[in-house]
Amino acid sequence: MNGGYFVQPTIYYDVPQTHSMWSDELFGPALTICTFQTAGETLALAGDSDYALVATIVSEDLIRAERFAEAIDGGHVWINTPQIIFPNTAWGGFKASGNGRELGPWGLSAYIGVKHITTYTGRQ
Repeated sequence: MNGGYFVQPTIYYDVPQTHSMWSDELFGPALTICTFQTAGETLALAGDSDYALVATIVSEDLIRAERFAEAIDGGHVWINTPQIIFPNTAWGGFKASGNGRELGPWGLSAYIGVKHITTYTGRQ
């Protein structure tokens, strides 16, 4: 390929949890994998970041996956699905990923002008 920098899709495993791959937002075809022992440990690992844009849950237990989705701090959580973004839904995150929303009525609200007029007439 000519020009630019490209990374082949890569899966990383056995990465120490102190590595920045666990705490920084990775925008690229990269997946970091770790193992866990308990559900609580899983949620703690998922929340141990300054960012909270999105998360993906893959599970055969849909009820448990939905409980995890509720508990995860993220702007969008996918369960057993590709990372589909519908234009009528909000797009944005929390923590350092939380700078407003795009798409849907939430995103349109950024373009609404609100005007207040306050008048004091001096009368009681």
